[in-house]
Amino acid sequence: MSGRDIDENHPLYGTIRSVLNIARQNFEEGRKLLAAGASDAADRKFAEAENGLLTVRALFPLNQEASILDLRMAKLRKSRDEYQRELADKVREARSLLSTQTATAYALLTDIREIEPDYPGLDELILQAEYDLNIRERPIAPQVLAQAQELLRSAREIYDQYGEDRYDPVIRESQYKRALGLLDQALALNPRLTAASSLKDDIQTTVGGNVVYALASDAQRQFEKARDLYIEENNVPDAFVITTQLLKDENNRGFKPLVELHNRLLSELGRS
Repeated sequence: MSGRDIDENHPLYGTIRSVLNIARQNFEEGRKLLAAGASDAADRKFAEAENGLLTVRALFPLNQEASILDLRMAKLRKSRDEYQRELADKVREARSLLSTQTATAYALLTDIREIEPDYPGLDELILQAEYDLNIRERPIAPQVLAQAQELLRSAREIYDQYGEDRYDPVIRESQYKRALGLLDQALALNPRLTAASSLKDDIQTTVGGNVVYALASDAQRQFEKARDLYIEENNVPDAFVITTQLLKDENNRGFKPLVELHNRLLSELGRS
């Protein structure tokens, strides 16, 4: 359970909200005491704030508010060299997690960006994570775009030609399936090719559609896990990783609840 943000409906919301508020208050009081030269009193306030943050992060390791407050406190309390070493350690940790725990790495990196937006190499790592999480689409080479357009053109020619009544329905359906194969190739090359998606919808409607009313058992369990991560824990990044993986399987793409959940998660990530 990461608890990046804690939903108001979570049973621990009131308790954690109170702990975070007290930690923030202790931090602010410590900051003022430090500025006034009362370093011992300031350290006591900072220690109280740290204890509160440890409580929160024991339950919600990726909680954004606790993470950012912890970084602010480190920057204020520690020497420049010690603080820079701590930042470097956190960035190295995030980099090591990029390929295996991308959502966790993304959370760590974006928290650091809140405090140190100009940290060297940070933007590149965040961009890599956003590509891997499908928050941002990778640039597509011009030759690949051209290839996708050519596949779309071929599929449209088939659709237009075999839509005529003079063709036997069996032949027409066979050709339409061939066109769908071309469109799948085009969309694999360029997922943003909306004309291909639109034509695919038209053909599928003509040949009977591809609505899925139930997922396979393993896929259903993963879907329910993603749904629970989002609804019960407000863990958007991890839920999004699961729905993205599920939608890579063509057999799952017609399951409307999955598509709707994925789009909702994508919208949430776009606002964060």
